[in-house]
Amino acid sequence: MTTGRRPFSSEDVLSLLYQIAHEPAPLLRIVRPGLSVELEAVVARCLEKAPLRRFSDAGALLRALRGESSEEGSGSSTRTASPAGVTPESGAGKGIRSLVVLPFENRSGDPAQEFFADGMTDALIADLAQIAALRVISRTSAMRFKGTHPPLSELARDLRVDGAVEGSAMRVGDRVRITVQLVDVASDRSLWAKSYERGLTDILALQSEVAHAIADEIRIQVTPDERARLRSKGAVNPAAHVAYLQGSFLWNRFTGESVKEAIRRYEEALAIDPNYAAAYAGLADSYIMLANHHILPPREGYSLARRAAEQGLALDESLGELHTSLGWIHRLFDWDWPAAERESLRAVQLNPGYAFGRSRYALLLSGMGRHEEAVAEAQRAHELDPLNLLTYTVVGDTLFYARRFDRSVASYRKCLELDPTFGAAHTDLARSLEQVGRADEAIEEWVRGTRGPDGLSPPSSGLAILYARAGRLDDARATLEGVQALAQKQFVSPYGIASYYAVIGDNDRALDWLERAYSERDGTLVWLKVHPRLDGLRGEPRFRDLLARMRLDS
Repeated sequence: MTTGRRPFSSEDVLSLLYQIAHEPAPLLRIVRPGLSVELEAVVARCLEKAPLRRFSDAGALLRALRGESSEEGSGSSTRTASPAGVTPESGAGKGIRSLVVLPFENRSGDPAQEFFADGMTDALIADLAQIAALRVISRTSAMRFKGTHPPLSELARDLRVDGAVEGSAMRVGDRVRITVQLVDVASDRSLWAKSYERGLTDILALQSEVAHAIADEIRIQVTPDERARLRSKGAVNPAAHVAYLQGSFLWNRFTGESVKEAIRRYEEALAIDPNYAAAYAGLADSYIMLANHHILPPREGYSLARRAAEQGLALDESLGELHTSLGWIHRLFDWDWPAAERESLRAVQLNPGYAFGRSRYALLLSGMGRHEEAVAEAQRAHELDPLNLLTYTVVGDTLFYARRFDRSVASYRKCLELDPTFGAAHTDLARSLEQVGRADEAIEEWVRGTRGPDGLSPPSSGLAILYARAGRLDDARATLEGVQALAQKQFVSPYGIASYYAVIGDNDRALDWLERAYSERDGTLVWLKVHPRLDGLRGEPRFRDLLARMRLDS
């Protein structure tokens, strides 16, 4: 009633049932900006999965809406909803249903060992995120607090969590010592703390042991399947594990050069231990990134990614990251939408807290034209990773393709409030401003997002399109000539050039370039069905034929 729509939606009944049973509802303030935190907390509590965690009767709900404390059950004590819509309960750790794992401190005294502390943080997040009943903030948002000691009130406000895990890690040779502490952010009270020392060969088992201990302490429901997945980790070769952690550390820098170096580290890990499934996941994601950003030609990049994903799944079918990778390949290269969705849903089932996988699924749904589901899934990814710049842009992207341009503009601007230097948010914002008729402002945003060290933006089809929208046709033609000259040296998206011709009304050339994009397996074609820049082509028989071949005509 507050948002004007149901919390869960899907055209597929099984997907809808899974969401209702297992997924948290989207945050009200994302669905409808401007609503108060207090109202959001009340509605979140009404939507709790467990009946005992909801309001006991209508009177208790009414008192909460009025901002009064409410009596629960037959007792006389009063309790109010927390900022996350969770009611604290008696007993250490009870009432914690959302957590952030803060970056572990590197206690080795050696800055070169930073990757190891980060790896321990990542591993604990990944293990805890497999527990569907627990909301765990994803890595990117958690890492924003690296090297700081934020007040717990700040964590509660920015991340909407009621618990925090703090820790430190030290590796000396093949021995590891970690210390972990669980803190209630509302009371600033330590609920549990423990130190562990193990050999590096037992590191995976140690990570699972810590995750189990935290789940037991907060009395969260862990299903038998989840317990089995947490237990099913054997010994690891220390040298392979170190190489894997170094690869992940480099991958998360997210530049072309760092990802290429990450590939070398993952390959090193696999040369030492060919049965290391997680290293195959890192390898697959690295090749996908290089292909998606046109650093490698699509056929080469996605072929290498597929081989890595399939080899990893042959070793460990339960690794959600590998299913996300394979789903991404089915989407961007195979254009096999049912297979892509099947893998995406499998990843979500195995790892409900994997925000990256959820954001990838949101983009799949968006390209298929299932906009309500796409926006809802993007919002879930954002809830899990609220300080991640990419989850902001994914929310904005799903709103853009749903043609809610004003809301997409607002989402990109919020992202830029977090980091004004984030280029993708500037270029995505430019695209939305273009659609609402603010072409000159769009050009300014594009240049801000793409300006190089020389102060200039390189030629791109996106900039050529914006010049054309602004009526600066000479600039548009000169920019496109620069793009076509660049295509003689490296892969350039034919889809982007097709979009330019579609915008200026040269439909025949636009369709010729779309055919070239199809023959070269340009992954950007996944937006063929929904991109507003192609609206002038939709009545063309050649365009309808291409939609049919892409299996996007339904």
